[in-house]
Amino acid sequence: MTKLEKLKKIEDVFAVFHDGTIENWSGDKEKLCLKISCQYLAEILDEKFEYFYVELNRIYKLELLTYPIRESEKKDNSPFSICDYDEIFCEGIDICYTKTVNDYVEINCWQINETKNYVANSLLLNCESIKIFNEKKEEIPDTKLFEISDYYWGKF
Repeated sequence: MTKLEKLKKIEDVFAVFHDGTIENWSGDKEKLCLKISCQYLAEILDEKFEYFYVELNRIYKLELLTYPIRESEKKDNSPFSICDYDEIFCEGIDICYTKTVNDYVEINCWQINETKNYVANSLLLNCESIKIFNEKKEEIPDTKLFEISDYYWGKF
């Protein structure tokens, strides 16, 4: 798989989870597992399911771009970048949409951290590979994820 194909797969997987939330995480830059709530898709697989797991392997880039909540604390329009996984995932991250930018995927998102006085609007990601699992931690192919997404949105 080429570099561009890998980025496209990451972009497409996270695009399916728009309106979902990264609720929890475990691991490190070699193998990071994200728990993503997306009940409207998960329950298509099983009516009792509410979320998916996404495994990211060999992470090259993971940054959360943040801005101060209070206007008076903004120095300019440049975001502050958070790279520490504990800090990135200390609050839920709502997923909006995705796009590939240069050598990473930008996940437009929303996170508010009042304790640390910031809002976040972008999660930047690049990794070697991505895998998707259902709530029982059974791997599902990305084609199956895209299929259930098409099924759900095809009803409207």
